[in-house]
Amino acid sequence: MNKRAMIFNVALVFLALAVLTTVFIQLSSKQFDKEKGFDKTIGERQAKLFNIYQQAEKALFYIDQSAKLAAWQTVYDLGQRGGFSNQSACGVYYNYMLWNNKTDECYPGDIEENFIKKFNENLNDYLINYSDISLPTNNYDLELTNNLEIISKAKNPFLIGLSEEKSIVTDYNEIIEKASKKYGVPSALIKAIIKQESNFNPKAISIGCGAAGLMQLMPGTAKSLGLKTYKNANFFGCNEAYSKELAIKVKDLSIEEAAKVDERFDPEKNIMAGVKHFLSQYKKYNYDLELSTAAYNWGAGNVNRYCNLDIGFSTCTNLPDETKNYVEKVKTYYQEYSRFATYSIRPSFKTTIDYNLSVYDIIKKNVNYLKDVCSKENNLTKCLEEQIPYLNHLFQDFLSWGYEEQIKNSTRCNDDRRMVRINVTENKKILTEDGFKNNVIKFALYIPDKVIPSTVKILELGDEKDVSKQIRISWEPNPDEDISNYNIYYSDKEFFSYDEEGVNKISVPYNKTIESAGLDYVKLVNVPEDKEYYFAITAVDCDGHENDLILHKVTSTPT
Repeated sequence: MNKRAMIFNVALVFLALAVLTTVFIQLSSKQFDKEKGFDKTIGERQAKLFNIYQQAEKALFYIDQSAKLAAWQTVYDLGQRGGFSNQSACGVYYNYMLWNNKTDECYPGDIEENFIKKFNENLNDYLINYSDISLPTNNYDLELTNNLEIISKAKNPFLIGLSEEKSIVTDYNEIIEKASKKYGVPSALIKAIIKQESNFNPKAISIGCGAAGLMQLMPGTAKSLGLKTYKNANFFGCNEAYSKELAIKVKDLSIEEAAKVDERFDPEKNIMAGVKHFLSQYKKYNYDLELSTAAYNWGAGNVNRYCNLDIGFSTCTNLPDETKNYVEKVKTYYQEYSRFATYSIRPSFKTTIDYNLSVYDIIKKNVNYLKDVCSKENNLTKCLEEQIPYLNHLFQDFLSWGYEEQIKNSTRCNDDRRMVRINVTENKKILTEDGFKNNVIKFALYIPDKVIPSTVKILELGDEKDVSKQIRISWEPNPDEDISNYNIYYSDKEFFSYDEEGVNKISVPYNKTIESAGLDYVKLVNVPEDKEYYFAITAVDCDGHENDLILHKVTSTPT
């Protein structure tokens, strides 16, 4: 489903709020400015606070609608995945999730749990795309009730603040504002990074590593951004000897003099380059503050390797304490530098859609019936042609069962012969990008063959004419469609099981035939003359089943 097609228009909902805002400002109390001799309207801050309220209500409306859309999306996703939130442990068969295979049962399990997991993923997709403010993701404990009510409790609030960034005075405000306008990174965030990296010290050096300047650029990063470094260094890993040498070199130099040794000490060049570098991380991680600041400190390679980017920073493993502390400090400074007023909202919600997840239990029960019946048939297609109409009659006006044509494969005993892709279409309509459509639940099954092959019909027992010490045995080919081979057991003593001592075995492929007669046969050579032999011929199917042992006797002496 195309989520972008689901984005809703909130303009009409907030038209009234916009009007109220205008009225509020117009009716604000006035005071006389004695110096300038005219009335000055007051209430600018009040108007901004009222705007916060508008933003909050708009965000809550967005969350409510996103929850409903995410619920429909999740119903659709589960159907397409056969009830799984992600993948089946049994694998995938031509884009259909397997409910079983030759060795394992892999039913989708707890459908409510799968729904909640997938719902959270879909809801996050909506929330991270909200442009007005940053909405927290992975933020809800969910409870489901029948037909289908989703009750959520938000674990964390979201905050909306009013910005007065220029009131946070530093020696580098002008440069920071310039970088903010050029690269679109909030100036309060730039200040937060500089505060944590260097505490606004333009000559800061990380002794032991080699990062330098306000935004602590490594030599390799600085070189890639066009800055000249001391001794033309361009490494990314830590170099303690280099950093100590650089510290001694610039210790007694002014900022201007130090910048001639290494341009990372030039405040403007450092900030402009550092913000450009941070922006690349900010964009790469979809403007996720935690992941992008972690990448700035820890490296994008580590973030990609150790973090689940779809969920967020909370999933990162092998996380150094330094990076964890770094991210928290930057967030704290960012909030401190960007807000003079904060509106906190805990965005819990409740939404209901007309759907019942118990349909999966109904389908599972009837799948077990289908597997049981068709495992007793050699011809799976014939069985499906008989049983699918029966299921449709049983669930008329509720579920419509269908199956995809089996995959063709030239190999006689390929697994495809016992595979089926099932489509169960519900009478229930769900919301899709094309409007309300019937939901389809798709999955694949392996239906085992439990049929024992029929007994082999012996046609001839005797010696090959004019050739001594050979016995030819021929038989009528087994009519079953899944015969893999024949086993010929023989011994000079009577035997009653395949594995008795002294019993010999020959395996003959199914397609070994006499051209003219179309018969299956086998020759036994080097058989002593004047000797009685006992034989049993069994057909073996593709699943290893073979028919019962029936003994035949032959004498090797020519007649």
